[in-house]
Amino acid sequence: MKTGLSKVLTVCLFALAGHGPAMAQHDGFTSVYDKLRARDSTITHMVVDWKGPDRNVRARLRGTFVIAAGETGIRSVGQGGVVEFEERRSGVYRRLRATPAGRNSVSYRYEVDFEPVKFDSTARRWFTGLLREIVRETGITSRLRVERILAAGGAAAVLREIDAIESERSQRMYYERLLESTSLPADTLALIMRRVRGVFAADRNLELLITAVLKQKNCNHEVLAAIMHTSREINDESTRAAVLADVALRIPEGDEELRGQLEYEVSLLRSPLERRRVLTAK
Repeated sequence: MKTGLSKVLTVCLFALAGHGPAMAQHDGFTSVYDKLRARDSTITHMVVDWKGPDRNVRARLRGTFVIAAGETGIRSVGQGGVVEFEERRSGVYRRLRATPAGRNSVSYRYEVDFEPVKFDSTARRWFTGLLREIVRETGITSRLRVERILAAGGAAAVLREIDAIESERSQRMYYERLLESTSLPADTLALIMRRVRGVFAADRNLELLITAVLKQKNCNHEVLAAIMHTSREINDESTRAAVLADVALRIPEGDEELRGQLEYEVSLLRSPLERRRVLTAK
């Protein structure tokens, strides 16, 4: 998010569909690094290190574990596996270690300030909140989550879930999963374009999301106008010109209003080469 705060936040997220590094915003932390892999709801690799002045979060995995439905906890831990979650917050240290205890059963060791404590309902609420935060902010299992949320509450519910996410990259992934899961009406597509203005700071996230919206069958006059407006958020001229060139190919013949807006957007480009690139797009 464009907050004006100087933050260096690096996230590497490895998901089933692919992997790669990305910058992310996660308020309250000055350093964010996480690297995860998953097969559906089975986590096969997890390294989480989030650090801030008042809060640190750390998670490690040896082996595999399965996230319970609704991210309420751990359904199972693979044979010989160990899952550990740690949090230091406002001077309080909490640590949870989970290991397998028979078929689809999990054994927990819970500590508060390095003293063993019963893993009771209070501890479970703490862990559920932390697990859901990690799942949301890393984007891991985002496809399954979006499908579940969409089935339960429609696109509006998915948008509300995105509002709870602070990581820009994870927000973009959830938008993409929503666009992949259903055909959205034009007003919702235009709304998505308006929602990311002033929120997405990374050109790559804007480019990928706009590309996904352009593939929607309901990408009409209203949506194309919203896309062109949002493209002003892209700092790199070459990237912005490429987006506008894609838009130019989708403007219906005879739509002089959209053509006029395109010409205005092109006039904002400083490079004559990039302006020509858009105006000659075929």
